Amino acid sequence: MTRKPAGWLIPVASLLVPASFRADWREEWEAEFRVASEALRSHWRLLRFAMGSFSDALWQRKNRIEWDARPSRALQSPFFCIGSLVGIVLAVTIASGGLPTTRSILRPLSYDRPGQIATVSQGGIPTSFRSPIRPEWVSLWRHDSHTIHEFATYSWKQNGVLARVSDNFFEVLGARSDHGKLSLENGAVLSYEFFEKAERNHWIGSDGSLQFEGKRYKVAGVLEQGFWFLSRDVGIWTLDSGKLARYGVVARLEPDSTHEAAQAELISILETTGLRDWNSLVDVSMVQERLHQPFISFGFALGMAVIIVCVALRPRLSYFCAFFFLKTGLSLLALLLAGLEFTGATRITLTGGTDLSAEPLSTWIFLLSSMGLLTWSVLDQRRRCRVCFKRLGLAAHVGCPGRILLDWAGTELVCIEGHGMLHVPEMVSSWQEPERWTTLDESWTGLFQ
Repeated sequence: MTRKPAGWLIPVASLLVPASFRADWREEWEAEFRVASEALRSHWRLLRFAMGSFSDALWQRKNRIEWDARPSRALQSPFFCIGSLVGIVLAVTIASGGLPTTRSILRPLSYDRPGQIATVSQGGIPTSFRSPIRPEWVSLWRHDSHTIHEFATYSWKQNGVLARVSDNFFEVLGARSDHGKLSLENGAVLSYEFFEKAERNHWIGSDGSLQFEGKRYKVAGVLEQGFWFLSRDVGIWTLDSGKLARYGVVARLEPDSTHEAAQAELISILETTGLRDWNSLVDVSMVQERLHQPFISFGFALGMAVIIVCVALRPRLSYFCAFFFLKTGLSLLALLLAGLEFTGATRITLTGGTDLSAEPLSTWIFLLSSMGLLTWSVLDQRRRCRVCFKRLGLAAHVGCPGRILLDWAGTELVCIEGHGMLHVPEMVSSWQEPERWTTLDESWTGLFQ
């Protein structure tokens, strides 16, 4: 017998039904469709009847339990969880091109004694706006300061390739070149990475000059590989004209000085000129410490995980806790790497700190996201079997609806391997016993095979 056009909808809808029930479900619906074909002469009414198979198939998909669902068991296993997190870390690594930002932060900065390099800005409260420095202040500090060896100034447009700096800028940083001393008076200095890019694109002519964005620069030197300041996008360094009202300031501290002492001294020098209150606030920020700030946040988040394990999970099973630490560590690592590679978190601005548009992403949003990941990790851990670490399933409501809250007394989750059962109460009477785990003996084994 030729199948009517509407009848083809039933085989399509059967694909939504769990595999173990699919054949019986399809047979039943096709039988009902044959009866309906005799009773319903209208083509549109018969089509509407066949469309009802989709809603029934979705209900079957949601409410039927497949005891032999191998893919479902694989998704609930701890290996799938760890493998997925490792895959996310690898995806971030590949998408970023091998984690260039993270590797550059972990490597020592290409400065001479980078632990003595700091940026100076106006405004000393972390939550306030930090401003560049007036040139006359730099001259005053250079004459009277005993905690800072030397100052240099710089200016740079956000996300730009060109930066303008004072003639002693590379001397203060202790930057090195493979071709002798760097001198901005003889022309522009290029970063090593930008120089290679310029050669590949034939931006450097036969006379050694650089043609870039309609301007020509005489190349006076090339920095050593790995050097960067402000941003890794900066490739051209030229001598500043000295016409700006404010500049970014970088300083090299004396070997026996600290940034707290330097900050107090610079404020004191400004106060001698009559500046008071907010106008004299100065922030001295160590470059190396600022760049490592995301790793400090990462360590803080891991420390929170330790506290959560000790208080909430009450570690009695060493392997169970080891799985929690591994899962939490991988998820936080993926978040850290993504934040470093895709948010520009390590950029340095004229104001003496990191990029104000990226700093919230690298610090506050990282902390908030870390708390979210820790919450997910704890909830996921509590819903896992204490023996095989698989996600618990087969949720069943127990008790009767209450007269006050109109809810069930609790929910019981069962390990699909038959190791145990977790009772989750709807109302927690004590924070020490929010859930109760019951180990099932061997008499239950036959039910789960």
